[in-house]
Amino acid sequence: MRNVRELVMKAKQENLNNDDIAYVVKKLEACKSTPDDDLYHYIYILGRGMYGKPIPPAYKKLIEHFLHYPQKPYISVLALEILCHYWGFVNDYADVLKQ
Repeated sequence: MRNVRELVMKAKQENLNNDDIAYVVKKLEACKSTPDDDLYHYIYILGRGMYGKPIPPAYKKLIEHFLHYPQKPYISVLALEILCHYWGFVNDYADVLKQ
């Protein structure tokens, strides 16, 4: 098990490796069916970790899953920020931004 705070720091420093990214993706996949207290952090880590890199369609789809998360609206806000600001897909979400 990895320390989420350490992964957040590595993401901020643009120092995540492929194993870190794979770990976070796996945790986010699990969060789709089982809530996790660190969901916000996992979304943030993947978003920052992939900043400035080509985004695999599977990662985009993974983050899109959390665009509508009524239990914790701040999760939806972060997902939209990652997709639009960090990853540059703002044109893909113009309709969501207008809401």
